[in-house]
Amino acid sequence: MANQACVEAWCRQLQPCSWVIDGGAGVGKFSVPMAQAIGSDGHLLAVEPHVENVTKLVSALEPYPQAKVSGSALTARNGPVTFYPCSKGKRGHLVGSLSSDNSKNSSPGVTVQGVTIDALTLSWPRLSAIKLDLQGSELWALHGGKAAITQWHPLVMLEIWPKGLEACDSSVEAILAWFRAAGYVRDGSVGVDIERFSRKGFVYTDWLFAWQDAS
Repeated sequence: MANQACVEAWCRQLQPCSWVIDGGAGVGKFSVPMAQAIGSDGHLLAVEPHVENVTKLVSALEPYPQAKVSGSALTARNGPVTFYPCSKGKRGHLVGSLSSDNSKNSSPGVTVQGVTIDALTLSWPRLSAIKLDLQGSELWALHGGKAAITQWHPLVMLEIWPKGLEACDSSVEAILAWFRAAGYVRDGSVGVDIERFSRKGFVYTDWLFAWQDAS
């Protein structure tokens, strides 16, 4: 997720005073405008396991006291996990994955703390929105946030990368099935700003999901 139009479209969905999560925050491409959108009375938790990114992320968010950084990986269960950092990146944003198959030119895996969305938000008064860019492990994060998502019905935007999902034993169909079961629909209100691009043969699309009140 690096398309500026996508960043702007997502941030237009956020309201002042919102409590939000940026999962796979990188160096703050989304986190900084998200912090600006929610204002000083909101709360942003930026979650990023790549240690080199975390240093830059903390610096980028320093002007925003409403923003906090967690140097961990969003997962289905709390506990140590193996993260495979990529040795090369663009614009200072280094990537990595919880699957070694998704980390091109990766260095050996390192152990990081895995944490669930449910655990992170246990004491929160609300959860308004979640953005996930996890190089294929988005479904694991959703499983780890089932209780919070069921309780608060936040907006969710995530990157759809079919190859990455497959390497994490997931699929586009599995993502769609999870949201259907949770009472969510894919929200087309932001139009082509959220639909994204194909780059060097890799198809990346950012999808927005909103809870549909069945009552």
